[in-house]
Amino acid sequence: MQATIGDTLVVRLPENPTTGHQWQFELPAGLSLLADETAPARGAPGAAGERVLRLRADAPGRHALSAQLRRSWEGGAAPTAQFAVTVDVA
Repeated sequence: MQATIGDTLVVRLPENPTTGHQWQFELPAGLSLLADETAPARGAPGAAGERVLRLRADAPGRHALSAQLRRSWEGGAAPTAQFAVTVDVA
């Protein structure tokens, strides 16, 4: 993913917090968090919604953003899903 300093980046990932599964992000130093929101599902109660992160590109370079979908109480259990993207900021 390409960005310029000051750009706002939006990451949307499916999430169903009613099951306990939530994304846990590792945010690199060159990106700052502007907002972390949960967009509820439309339709049936308990259906999966979205986790929406808004980030700002603050420093030039290559920045690795990663996340793992897991239940916080399961400790060292393997994540249900993983997400990774490299952001090249000019």
